[in-house]
Amino acid sequence: MAKGTTAEIAARHLLSEAAIRPKVNPFSWMVEDICGVTMVDLPDDPMRKLRPAIVRIALVSMPSFPYQIAPLSSLVPPHKPPAGVDPQTYARALVRIKRDDARAMLRAFSDALDVALSTKPHIICFNELGLPTAQMVPMKEAKDLAWQKSKEHEVMIIAGSAHDKRTLYNTGYIFRPGGPREGQTFHKMVSARSVGELVSAPASRRVVAVSYAGLRIAVMICLDIADYASIASVVKVADGLDMLLVPCYTPKFDDMVSIAKVTSSALPGIVAMVNANLPSASAKPCQVARFGTLESPKKTPKTKTKPQAIISTLEITMKQFQKTRLEMKTSTTRTEIEALFGRRDMPMAMK
Repeated sequence: MAKGTTAEIAARHLLSEAAIRPKVNPFSWMVEDICGVTMVDLPDDPMRKLRPAIVRIALVSMPSFPYQIAPLSSLVPPHKPPAGVDPQTYARALVRIKRDDARAMLRAFSDALDVALSTKPHIICFNELGLPTAQMVPMKEAKDLAWQKSKEHEVMIIAGSAHDKRTLYNTGYIFRPGGPREGQTFHKMVSARSVGELVSAPASRRVVAVSYAGLRIAVMICLDIADYASIASVVKVADGLDMLLVPCYTPKFDDMVSIAKVTSSALPGIVAMVNANLPSASAKPCQVARFGTLESPKKTPKTKTKPQAIISTLEITMKQFQKTRLEMKTSTTRTEIEALFGRRDMPMAMK
């Protein structure tokens, strides 16, 4: 019978597991139940079996519109906090687009969508808070437009995200042929407290992923890429994912590039981050990391509405992409990147 306290026995077990699996981050075992990846494929999706030789992706950086940070509460009146519970526990703070700017935002969204579609993409991805809202509710006209264009042009549209006062979530939307009119939703799991954002996080932390145009793509929102449990859960899926798309809205966009670069090598695959068009900041509109190397997507013709969206395009030659990915995954040289993310399926050279 094992001797020692429960904690001591557990510690010895953890050390023994680490010894069996050298160069594996032992903490990766501890986060597996914190966050996972959920595939939301549709069996009747007409594009699910599409295998184009070149996949084209349009990254749409929407212009910024004036906004306010609106204080809210997760405690619904007339209910009051129980005795001894700090009222700040229920505090939330969401972005509110000014009423007069809501229609202008919808026009810019429609214009940007048309220009993006002119590049003949298979996938379109808008930035965080790129989905038009009115009174902190995603505009039905914008969601209907994205759904209709997705169906007409056979393209998957990640329509950015929007703060929703009904749920207190920062919610992203995926529209695709054969998909629901309301879109497939995903939520931000980490609040950007430094800029005043304080949104609710879903009780079940799951990164949404979908198969489309020959790629298996995960999506997460902005700061989630800097969360260890979130990004490690994506890397752990290994053969199950090729790409990560990250809608962002932050002047500190460039500070997150190193994470994208490391993740693209660990996956291995592509991490594409699309930021809002923030002319007052030095942040770039988008950043792409492919197999650990940064690259600059090319820009398309400008949109018409003022202020303007910036649209960049990314092309993936599937034959070369799969060849490089296979070479990296079957390499007998393990790196500290795999150890950092707890990759246990990477082949190892036996001594």
